[in-house]
Amino acid sequence: MMLPMPYTMFREDFAGLLDERFYTIEWLDCQVFNGAIRAMGDERAAILYKFERYPTGLLELQGMAAAGDLAVIKDELIPAAEALAKQMGCTSARIESREAWVRLLPDYQHCQTSIIKEL
Repeated sequence: MMLPMPYTMFREDFAGLLDERFYTIEWLDCQVFNGAIRAMGDERAAILYKFERYPTGLLELQGMAAAGDLAVIKDELIPAAEALAKQMGCTSARIESREAWVRLLPDYQHCQTSIIKEL
């Protein structure tokens, strides 16, 4: 299975972000391999993203994970993904991740937080 370079360079970092109760690195490998989740980056940093089409027709960029140099992620990769999303007709971008991204990306607004309770 040939996986894209930005993903393979940071694969271990992405594996560390997964909640192993729900996802395996093999699952993520398959998602990236088949294009359901895409990778963008270089030897400094990488992001994982996908596109979601809603029943209304709205197309949204969804940031899934990031690894590597934070400045590269914030100042280069996220803007590049947003530009690609605009070219593809996306009208929104969403990042569901740790709360810190709300402070780091002031042009994004807090919309929803997922919380979990073990039963």
